[in-house]
This record gives sequence, structure tokens and C-alpha cells, in this order.
Amino acid sequence: MTTRKRGRPPAGGEAMSDAERAARYRAARRQAAESRSAARNAEALSDAVILDALRIAIADGRALDIWRFTQVLRDRYPTKS
Repeated sequence: MTTRKRGRPPAGGEAMSDAERAARYRAARRQAAESRSAARNAEALSDAVILDALRIAIADGRALDIWRFTQVLRDRYPTKS
């Protein structure tokens, strides 16, 4: 009986290098942060994507989006009084 490797088979037939995996992760984060729906669905985004989107909104001067992103972060991490 032959033994099979455990786990999910790699996408594309062969395993990605660490650099390829990191590049794909950064590209997905960037795409999520730059999407127009990011501000409307900010509650569903990860903290990293919200911070990326906040950085982009600040650079573009989009005050309403800046307020939305900071509000989501304030709601997630309330200050202890």
C-alpha cells in the first residue's frame, strides 16, 4: 500500500514559495482595501485591511471614509475608563 501525502493539494499543481505566498497575501489585502465597497462593509474587514484602507483614504483626503474606518476600530477596541 502506498502512502499519500496529507493535506490539501497545492493550487496550480505545485507549492508556492514563501515569497509567492506573501505576495499573494499582500495583493489580496491591497485589493480589498482599495475596493469601493470597503468603506460600506468595513465591519466585515480584518484589522489589517481596515488599516490599509484607512491609509489610502487619508492619502486621498476622503474624510467620510476616514471617519467610518476609525469608527469601526473604535467600536472594536473601546478604551477602558
